Amino acid sequence: MLIGLAGLAVVGHSLARQTYLDPADLPALWALGFTRAQLLSLGIARAAIIGTAAACVAVPVAVLLSPLIRMGRPAAGTAVARPRASGRLGTGSRSPVSRPSSA
Repeated sequence: MLIGLAGLAVVGHSLARQTYLDPADLPALWALGFTRAQLLSLGIARAAIIGTAAACVAVPVAVLLSPLIRMGRPAAGTAVARPRASGRLGTGSRSPVSRPSSA
């Protein structure tokens, strides 16, 4: 999971940096005759290329690492802390089903 978060951070940074640097190219592209729709599609195409490249890396890595991550029950010999089902918080030592005597 940590590897996935690191990969997401790298891809997010790359996309943010590219988006930040795109306006510097706009005057030259306007001079070449690009319309607003073409500039928008260019930005979307760049983002799609980055996303596709990230998916092409993330999916095989996830498939290769999935056998190493256990889901469900813990392995034999693993200590698991289980919560106590007392039903009350900080109410003394009585069990939840015991009632005070009426006598």
